[in-house]
Amino acid sequence: VSPLILDLQFCSILVGSWTFPVTELNLLNSSANGDTTYYVENDAWHLVDIVCHRFEHMYPGYDAPLVELEYVIHVQRRPRFFEVNVILPCALLSVVVIAVFCLPCECGEKITL
Repeated sequence: VSPLILDLQFCSILVGSWTFPVTELNLLNSSANGDTTYYVENDAWHLVDIVCHRFEHMYPGYDAPLVELEYVIHVQRRPRFFEVNVILPCALLSVVVIAVFCLPCECGEKITL
């Protein structure tokens, strides 16, 4: 198990047809890597790699194999995003909570029971 801040994720997407064999629908990958033309950068994740694999499987009842494309997307969590949006607010809130106990009871800023 890796630490949460240094998280690596692999997402697998399988694209194919269960009704048309390769003679009627031939899926081809244009490159071994995915197309990132319309990819928008994310603050929380870094896109490391996209890999595409083409598979042909023979199933009973078909004269020709069925084609599947598998895209494997590899992303890595950006540690700075986690530190700024989770750890820093928790630390600041802890300091404020502890500082409230240091205020005198006569102070108007302290809420007493």
